[in-house]
Amino acid sequence: MESDCQKRVKNLSQIQQEVLTWSKKNFGDQDPVNCLFGIAEELGELCHAHLKDKQGIRLNKNEVEFKRKDAIADTVIYLLDFTARLGIVIDDFTEVNSGNLPPDEYLTLIIYECGNLANSFIDHSLTEIEVYAKEILRYLDAYANCYNLNLMVLVPHIWEGTVSKRTWQRSR
Repeated sequence: MESDCQKRVKNLSQIQQEVLTWSKKNFGDQDPVNCLFGIAEELGELCHAHLKDKQGIRLNKNEVEFKRKDAIADTVIYLLDFTARLGIVIDDFTEVNSGNLPPDEYLTLIIYECGNLANSFIDHSLTEIEVYAKEILRYLDAYANCYNLNLMVLVPHIWEGTVSKRTWQRSR
């Protein structure tokens, strides 16, 4: 009988392989930095939804929830593609007790670790990239838990239900 941890590990690495296959089909052998830019783009969308929710402006609760879920999952999908293109298999991450910090602080930690990830990419340090990628996953999971979301339910749902079905055509 598989434990929950074994199922999660299997699912995360399977999703990563599916993402890489889909990404190569749609974008070819693109520079991994494009995935890093995608992580930043999706993190910006998450920050936007988070900020508008805190301010109580421009988005209703349903829109915030939709945008939050989408941005969290899309950030993970880009992160899995980024690491896969560098030959790094993300098979697990250590969960954080989400009761320790408020969502603002987890989001700040995610931003911080994305900076570390970018610096490690510039330095060509695959070991550090793996460490920071897992830290980002840890904090995304904790952030999601603050909103009663399970990262390992959310990501497969968004991946299988939406993203994996997209086909991108080059415009130039």
